[in-house]
Amino acid sequence: MGIIGIICEYNPLHGGHFRHIASAKKASGADTLVCIMSGAFVQRGEPAILDVHTRARWAIQAGADAVILLPTIYSLSSADDFARGGVMAMKESGIFSAFSFGSMNPDVHALEALSKHLLREPAEFSVAMQEALKSGLGYPAALTRAMEICPPEGLDAKTACNILKSANDSLGVRYLLENERLCANLTPYVIRRDAEDISASIVRQAVHEGDCIPCLDVPHFVAEELVEGKACDPKFYDNILAAHLRMTSKEQLSTCPDMPQTLCDVLYAAARKYADLQSIILAVSGKNYTHARIRRAIWHSYLGVTEELRNEAKQHFPYLRVLAVKNGRQDILSKLAKNAACPVLTDGKTDHLSDFAKSCAALDEKAMDLQAMTLSDPTCGSWYTKRLYIV
Repeated sequence: MGIIGIICEYNPLHGGHFRHIASAKKASGADTLVCIMSGAFVQRGEPAILDVHTRARWAIQAGADAVILLPTIYSLSSADDFARGGVMAMKESGIFSAFSFGSMNPDVHALEALSKHLLREPAEFSVAMQEALKSGLGYPAALTRAMEICPPEGLDAKTACNILKSANDSLGVRYLLENERLCANLTPYVIRRDAEDISASIVRQAVHEGDCIPCLDVPHFVAEELVEGKACDPKFYDNILAAHLRMTSKEQLSTCPDMPQTLCDVLYAAARKYADLQSIILAVSGKNYTHARIRRAIWHSYLGVTEELRNEAKQHFPYLRVLAVKNGRQDILSKLAKNAACPVLTDGKTDHLSDFAKSCAALDEKAMDLQAMTLSDPTCGSWYTKRLYIV
């Protein structure tokens, strides 16, 4: 029956996530479900609403059997690298036979056709893509333009473009692409995402505005901690990041991952014209650069992420840090120890890791310590002090 995986953030976990876990188990027939979860920072380019250990416990309470960390080098990254990291984690573990994701379009054949088209990149599509980028379109718009000109075989252009316009569907396509690129051989199970499902962004907004969380579609154990706990407010870091940009040279900015010269130039200029981060981002964003991409680039600069580290992370997965296990399912740890192709961690010890893995761990540690500044426990060191949860 095997083990099925879900790549997730649960920022925070809500009813749609709860139902996805149950549906993935039922659809696959798997007796075990393991989550690969973003750590202190998430893909939208900001700290998560609560620490990863709390969110891992939520996942177990919602029906997962174990939770493994998706390191910051992947979680604070583009959709392509986020997906690659999640699939790499499942492949390197040696224990997964399937994975699942939610999509507005549950037709796995349509999603796979699109993923194979992007992976193989036919000549006509590649030319159309390059011409669209040269015309000044940003990557998402250029991708849509190229898809209209050269759609996947057996899939009409309108359907392909609609899939790409949906963030969840587009990310699912990336999972499928990486599954084939990495030869992970995982069976995909696509669960239809209900259009009525609440989004995590709505829950976060309610938390920050002091609205009634119990009125939303959020499990009671999540709602209680969001109401009683001190949630991370990303705005806390705005002045810190704005000051960092103003004190950073253009040469230093240009060395950051995903920092083309055009973005570097406008970001450097905006930081010297405006004092607040929102004004800087608004001055830079547009058809070429989304807010999330700009925020990720700024955080990469602040955290010291290098192109060298990111490139190595595309080729190797550093470690499998197990965050939580359901009580009675410690057998998962034994399976990981027997089958994993990279180190398995249940605590923060890094002495035995490679230099690459130590660099990834140092980035995770730094990210956790920064996120903690706005949590109920602002002290440093959770990478070391927080051990495996048995829930």
